[in-house]
Amino acid sequence: MKKLTAILMATVLTFSVFSVGASAFDAKKLTWEEWETLYNTYKDDNTLPMLCVGADETQLGLVWHAPLVTSLPKVRLSKNADMSDYTTFEGW
Repeated sequence: MKKLTAILMATVLTFSVFSVGASAFDAKKLTWEEWETLYNTYKDDNTLPMLCVGADETQLGLVWHAPLVTSLPKVRLSKNADMSDYTTFEGW
């Protein structure tokens, strides 16, 4: 049963990646006015974290929108599911 569930979830994940990925390329076809409208719709949404490539393959950045008045940004990373023994990284 676990194998069947894993296969089903992997299949769903694969299809969702391709469906989301295909729509992401449409953003390149936006006019400036359409892009500005889209940006203004989401610019204050603080729940859209993004992983960004660093200077090389060993670096990775985590970015999200937040108001300027927000306190110092912090991210906690842990190898444990219960987030015990975490490391805190502070932004600037």
